[in-house]
Amino acid sequence: MNSPHPADLWHFERVVRTKGHVLVAGIDEVGRGPLAGPVVAACVVLPLDFDLAGIGDSKNLTEKQRNTASGRILRDALSIGFGIIDAATIDDINILKATHLAMKHAILSMMPAVDATHVLVDGRPVPTLPIRSQTAIVKGDAKSASIASASIVAKVKRDALMQEYHDKHPEYGFNKHKGYASPEHMSALTKHGPCPLHRYSFAPVRLSVAPCAGTDNLFSLGKFGENAAQALLQDRGYRIIGANIRPFPGTGSGEIDIVAWDGSTLAFVEVKTRMAASSIVGSPAEAVGARKQRQIINLANAYVGLHQLTDVPCRFDVIEVVAGSGHKPVLTLHKAAFDAT
Repeated sequence: MNSPHPADLWHFERVVRTKGHVLVAGIDEVGRGPLAGPVVAACVVLPLDFDLAGIGDSKNLTEKQRNTASGRILRDALSIGFGIIDAATIDDINILKATHLAMKHAILSMMPAVDATHVLVDGRPVPTLPIRSQTAIVKGDAKSASIASASIVAKVKRDALMQEYHDKHPEYGFNKHKGYASPEHMSALTKHGPCPLHRYSFAPVRLSVAPCAGTDNLFSLGKFGENAAQALLQDRGYRIIGANIRPFPGTGSGEIDIVAWDGSTLAFVEVKTRMAASSIVGSPAEAVGARKQRQIINLANAYVGLHQLTDVPCRFDVIEVVAGSGHKPVLTLHKAAFDAT
C-alpha cells in the first residue's frame, strides 16, 4: 500500500474502504518503554465526517492538545475500546506479548458496539488480533487518522492512571515521568527500591530489587525489605505515619520499623527480610521471638504515650520479605502476629 501525502490522514482508511470494508478501526498502544505502570492500547472507529483538526501523533502534541483532542474523539467516535495490561502480567509474559494482549482486549471491548472488519495497526502486524484483516503501518500514528486517534486516547488514559498511581506512591513522581526512566525516577528507584507497579523484568528495576546475599549487604537488604513492606502496606490501604523510629528514654535498644494507620487501628509493623537462598531455617516472621516482641511492645507503649494515643486500638503486625537476587520479592503480611499480653 503506497504511503500518503503527510497531510492526508484519511489515505489508508479510504484505500481499505475501496476493498469493501465499511467500518475500519485504528489501534495503537502506549507504555511499552516505561519501567513502571501498565501498557495501554486503544482501538478507535471514526465516522467519515470526523474533524481532524488537532489530530496527529500523540507524541507531538502538548498535554492540553491531547486532552482536548481526546475529549472530541471520545464524544464523536463510533466506538472505542481499551486494553490495559498491568506490570505483573508484563513480567510474566514479556512486554511484546503484553502489548499484543492489550491490543486484543481493546478490540474485544469495542466489538460488541461496532463490528469493524479491518484494523489499521501501528507498527508491525499482530497475528493474534481478533480482526484478521489488518494493515500494519510503520509510524502509523503520524499517517492514519484512526491510529492517531487511538494513540491520543490511549496516552490520555495511561497518563490518568499514572496520576492515580502517583497519589498512592508519591515518592516516585509518576505524575511527571509516567514511569519512564527519567533521572528523577532512577534516583527514586535507587532511594526507595521498586514498588508493585514496577516491571521487575526490566533491567533497571531488576538490578535495584535486592542485593546479593552476604554479611556486607545486611543493611541494604534490610532497607530493601522495609521499602517493599511500605509499598505493600500502602497498596493494602494503610496510611504510613512513621518509619525507623528510634528508642525512647527507658525503652532500651531497637526501633519500630513502620507505624501506620489501618483504618482506626494503629499498627506497629516489624519487617523481617532474608534472601531466598539463605540457610536460615524457618520463615522470617518466626525470627520475631518473645524477646523481640517485648522490645517492640515497650517501644509501642512509649510511642502511644508520647503521642497521646493511649485510647487508640493498637495491633502488632509482621511482614516477611523473601528476596531473591534479580527476582521479585515475596511479601507476606501477618496481621496481629502477636499481642501485648
